Amino acid sequence: MSNIQRERYVWLFILIFGVVIWRVIIPAQIQTNENYSNYGPEFFPNLLAITIITISFISLLLTFFNKTKGSKASEEQQKQSDQGKLSNGIIVFGITVAYVFLVDIIHFVPASIISMLLIMWVLSVKRWYFYLIMISIIFIINYVFENIMYIQLP
Repeated sequence: MSNIQRERYVWLFILIFGVVIWRVIIPAQIQTNENYSNYGPEFFPNLLAITIITISFISLLLTFFNKTKGSKASEEQQKQSDQGKLSNGIIVFGITVAYVFLVDIIHFVPASIISMLLIMWVLSVKRWYFYLIMISIIFIINYVFENIMYIQLP
């Protein structure tokens, strides 16, 4: 199975998964009431499901239009880089698992900053402004949850 065909199957699976979440799981799990305003409890999950469907559909279409012709040398180089990606993926997964336990101990903001800095270091992010953007997003999420939605983060 070629890489492009494998990628198509992955995006198709994510597309079907998004549709199942949007049309089956969300209506079955979230109770709605006529008294809610325009944005009820199903708004954000539906927004996320529609975003997943849109991104996966666009990515699935792009697999049909992006045709790259590779040689054996580029395929061998791709296999070597895939090995590095696998170890990076395992390390990022470990950092994510550690984050789950760390957030209860040192709270949301410091745990998020530490874990994201580690993940960005593992993935070799070189541009300094990505770090600033990441830290800004963490503080924005904290502000929105605690001061606008009145939800205390751990």
